[in-house]
Amino acid sequence: MPDAKAQVLAAILFLLIGIVGGCKATSMLLLPRIAALKTQLQAESERAKGMERSFQALSDAASEQDKALQDLQALQALREQQAKSAIAAAHAGAAKKQAAAAQIMLSKPAPGEDECAAASNAFDAELRLERGG
Repeated sequence: MPDAKAQVLAAILFLLIGIVGGCKATSMLLLPRIAALKTQLQAESERAKGMERSFQALSDAASEQDKALQDLQALQALREQQAKSAIAAAHAGAAKKQAAAAQIMLSKPAPGEDECAAASNAFDAELRLERGG
């Protein structure tokens, strides 16, 4: 029986040596691959962080451009309203001046007075009134 125990112990020892040897061989094979994968993972992680920063910068720039565009649109609307008001005021002023000119054109000079000179004098008088003189 001692031979059977020795054989069992030898078999167990052989199995343990095989397991340890297999673990060592597997470690030697896989550890460099794991290290390479860790390095690649770190590089990809840094790349992803860089992309996130780039995206954030683009997002910030787009937000800034949107705000600038909204400001320009508001300014454009204000200027458009100011232009419409100025045009309306100009039309109103022009209508008054056209009515005054029509009034002058309809006036008849005194008998014996030159029509051209009378019209010129009437327009001169109207211009003096407009200019406050």
